[in-house]
Amino acid sequence: MKQWQGDHALANANRSKNLRQVQSSREKPCFPFYLLSEPVADQLYTVTDVKGTQTFKRWTPFPSHCPLAYEYRLMETDSDVSEVISINGNMITFYSTNTALFNYYAERNVTVFVKGVIGDKVKMFAEVTFKLTLRNPCFNSSFFDLVPSIFPAIATYRVFEPERVVQLGKF
Repeated sequence: MKQWQGDHALANANRSKNLRQVQSSREKPCFPFYLLSEPVADQLYTVTDVKGTQTFKRWTPFPSHCPLAYEYRLMETDSDVSEVISINGNMITFYSTNTALFNYYAERNVTVFVKGVIGDKVKMFAEVTFKLTLRNPCFNSSFFDLVPSIFPAIATYRVFEPERVVQLGKF
């Protein structure tokens, strides 16, 4: 009787071991793991230009089958710039026509945090930053020219109002 119980226990242990092997070959657990991040280069984008894109080097998860997702965030002071940026995988896109982002400045520097997240039940992340310089097209000399004008040496400029002429000055 004891022999049968021992054989039965051994059979159950083998069945359990085989079941674990089948499950691990199907699921491939993502633990222990780590993520090797890569730097993201600083970017320059002129608002109103065609869409700008940057593809950065894919980060390396270990083990390699672990799911990897990218996301980004901005400093709170730059939250109004979030409309300019979108991220899809390891590609970042820049696009906007909103020149009000500049508050009359020629350019604006924004710190962007790119985060990679791996893991299924237990999550791990790596984060890098890059500087996005947004240019105001109104200050870009390729969009306008300042050409000196030739005025006569002496000219009088007047503003005409009904029943009155106001002389502004002579040049």
